[in-house]
Amino acid sequence: IIPAYSGEKEQVISVNGAKKRKPGLLIISIGSKSLLPQVQGSLESLGLTGSAIALNFSYERFVPMNPEGWNSLVSNLLAELKKVIDLPEFTDFHLFYRGPVAVPPLIGALTGTSRKLTIYTYEDGLYSFAYIIDKKLIKG
Repeated sequence: IIPAYSGEKEQVISVNGAKKRKPGLLIISIGSKSLLPQVQGSLESLGLTGSAIALNFSYERFVPMNPEGWNSLVSNLLAELKKVIDLPEFTDFHLFYRGPVAVPPLIGALTGTSRKLTIYTYEDGLYSFAYIIDKKLIKG
């Protein structure tokens, strides 16, 4: 299984020759279309206007409940995440996610040692703060 993903990235803003670092948005959807429209509708209220899309990953099809299907999907997702996690233009990451509940902690394990990962929940048509995974583990 090879997921259909979009690695949209905004350019880093250069101010007087110095690169300005931004929060990176991780928009991940498993089992549905991209969450980008819903995320864009919540950025202002979350104080994330002007953040850069680090990863926009979506896999619209049903994932079979067998190890082969999930292992392939998670391997592809983690490979895409590894491409952006250590990029210097991102100050921290903000995860907007739809899919199996086991995946955000995997993402937190990958990012939490180097950068703070803020995770959001979707309710009543908007995203809101859920919790943070960082070097201190979880803050709520």
